[in-house]
Amino acid sequence: MLNDPNDFIQYKNFNNLPYIGFDKWFDNVVNDVFSHYWDNTSYPPINYIDLGGGKYKLEFAVAGFSKDEIEITELDGVLTIKGKKEKSVQEKPKYLFQGLASRQFTRKFVLNKDFEIGEVLLKDGILSVEFKNIKKEPQARKIDIP
Repeated sequence: MLNDPNDFIQYKNFNNLPYIGFDKWFDNVVNDVFSHYWDNTSYPPINYIDLGGGKYKLEFAVAGFSKDEIEITELDGVLTIKGKKEKSVQEKPKYLFQGLASRQFTRKFVLNKDFEIGEVLLKDGILSVEFKNIKKEPQARKIDIP
């Protein structure tokens, strides 16, 4: 986990991006700003889940998108999820009501340097991306005096 606020400095250029794996730091320092950002970015809707044991999961509601219409990339600690619905020229239904959004989207998240992306799954309209903390918590060791 991020315990030293100085570790945050390397991410200062990623304004307005949610951070993954910085939960304790945000709880203590910028929870209000973080919550405000999540409230103002609504498509696609997401869940951010603490699975315990240093594991986390993001869930995206992407009903109607196939795996070929979703692109997931990670570059320099920034996870990017993009969705673009492919529309056929022949398929233009006359909607009486359209409740399912099919607009393109891009969501970005800054990952803690000690986190790696685990399992990614698209099932029942939910895209799940799991993360795990690969840094071990420091442990005290006893040193004998010779």
